[in-house]
Amino acid sequence: MVDMVPGRNIMGIMCLLLGIVPLLSLSSVMSDDTWNRLIIHHANITLPCDSDGTIPNSTAIQISWILPDAHLIQITQEMVKYQRYQFQQYGRSLKITDVDVDVFGIYHCMVDLQNGTILNFRHGINKDGPYFGDLMAKYKPHIVNGAIAAAIMFCVALFLCGFCSFQQERGQDKLVKFREENPGVYWAPPEPLKRSTYIYDNTAIDMVELKSSVKRVNDKEDVEDKLPPKVELYRSSKLQIKM
Repeated sequence: MVDMVPGRNIMGIMCLLLGIVPLLSLSSVMSDDTWNRLIIHHANITLPCDSDGTIPNSTAIQISWILPDAHLIQITQEMVKYQRYQFQQYGRSLKITDVDVDVFGIYHCMVDLQNGTILNFRHGINKDGPYFGDLMAKYKPHIVNGAIAAAIMFCVALFLCGFCSFQQERGQDKLVKFREENPGVYWAPPEPLKRSTYIYDNTAIDMVELKSSVKRVNDKEDVEDKLPPKVELYRSSKLQIKM
């Protein structure tokens, strides 16, 4: 059965066109971004005036460059360098040194031919903002070196832990074997040495008291030597004579 209502067919075609047009425009925009170049900071880049070398040398009358700041530069034989821009082969290529934020943007190369035709070639440098490069590619060597060093340190630590554990088990085995061979002997670790320590609050006073005590003892011994045999000296400092 055929639909005989023409309006319904027209509406379907319009909806189909409305769905295809955005896809076509999106694909054109995506393909159009190929002229934009992503350059890292402080790098050098050379922009050719023609991307495929289609400009004949004999038919080119004038080559001009329009910079991102809208400054128009007409290339002559005398003009070779302008600021950080270097024009090579009479403007057929533009070399930019030390790329920074002030050179980001869109460049136009305009070529006037003898037949009156004007060709325009467009190049972009980080037109969407700074580009820091592929971070994985930049830091991959450092990551690899760090991983290798960490693996080596882990293997060394694992070996030391295993060696210490082996030595400890070996010592325990020797102790068990010794106890089995000598059941009546008990081994105990030696006790630490005990040291007598004398603390003097005032060394000078302690020395004086020590000398005084020594002198008293010496005087007492001299007195006992001089007394007669029947006389004894008691601690109460009293003399008693025995008959």
